[in-house]
Amino acid sequence: MLLEATDILFLREKKSVSLRMDSSSRVRITGSSGSGKSTLLKILAGLKPRLAGKLNRQTNIRQGYVPQEMPPLYLPSLRLFVKEIISYSLLKKESQKIQNQLKREMEFWELQESLLDSRPDSLSGGEKQRFLIGIALSMDPGILFLDEPTSALDASLKQKVRDRICSLAIPFVLVSHDSVWNDCALEEVSLGE
Repeated sequence: MLLEATDILFLREKKSVSLRMDSSSRVRITGSSGSGKSTLLKILAGLKPRLAGKLNRQTNIRQGYVPQEMPPLYLPSLRLFVKEIISYSLLKKESQKIQNQLKREMEFWELQESLLDSRPDSLSGGEKQRFLIGIALSMDPGILFLDEPTSALDASLKQKVRDRICSLAIPFVLVSHDSVWNDCALEEVSLGE
């Protein structure tokens, strides 16, 4: 068992969810705007406390998290952002490996290496999304959490993201309204209206 959520209360309106994930799980959280999809994803990723319920997570697994939007960064370049992420103690010894993987990811996502010298706020929405996906995958995650990873992309890039994520041999939890995910075999957790 990788992750088990039992009656996780994530909104004050008494919405709760239960789910169980193992190493082959692929989950898509759906629901209308404001139904709590992003909040639930953050709780499952351990980034936000739950209001009630029980959450058991495998502790020794590295996770990747792709937020809906790039967090506000007060750093002069993405290169410093990457350096900051790698500086976390668990990643320090893998610094070169992560940087090499990020280079490959940037090539795959059609991002120039010179982008690393850019200010985070100078990127387009699509560049930000592809960069965040690339960063998450560079960390060699054992589980991936994705919040609307295709919302700012054109049709061909949406398909590229979908193909890449669905071909991964790791479990993931995805929040998305996008129909591009409809033909990827995913367990659906609907939060309704």
